Amino acid sequence: MKFISIGRIAGTYGLDGELKIKPNTSHPELFDQMEFLLLTYENELKRSLKIEDIREHNNLLIVRLKGIDSEIDAAKLKGLNVSITEDMLPKANDDEVYWFEIENMPVVLPSKKEIGRLIDVMESGSVDIFRIALQDGRFALISNNKDHVLEINTESKYIVVSEQGLVYEDL
Repeated sequence: MKFISIGRIAGTYGLDGELKIKPNTSHPELFDQMEFLLLTYENELKRSLKIEDIREHNNLLIVRLKGIDSEIDAAKLKGLNVSITEDMLPKANDDEVYWFEIENMPVVLPSKKEIGRLIDVMESGSVDIFRIALQDGRFALISNNKDHVLEINTESKYIVVSEQGLVYEDL
């Protein structure tokens, strides 16, 4: 089963076992629909705990879980991902893709020559920045806009980029 991370346990909150979750999803409403937290590490389910209470606080979520009653118990969960299964994701709009759909996807030029693989997406405000591990061992960045990322083909599994949009990290 594939798990999709929608947040990360950032630490404890208070002394009675509450946890701070840093969401990393554009669909925060997913947390409102959850009865259990699926806690994963490297796509492996580590714990599933019933949610007793969840609320927002300073761009974080504060959650109380059944069976986690102390700061010591809560601290053991720090760093785990809060995940959902792929079938729980809302359907993406026609112009959207989920990270798990494009992670490690081949990156090619318009000539279809492969130059590397997509290894990271960094949020930078109005447009995301793609980080590409190039075949020659270097890394490049490219902004995800229509002039630089020409096509994301999730069916055939490749991303077409404009060579002019690439910024090499070794500069």
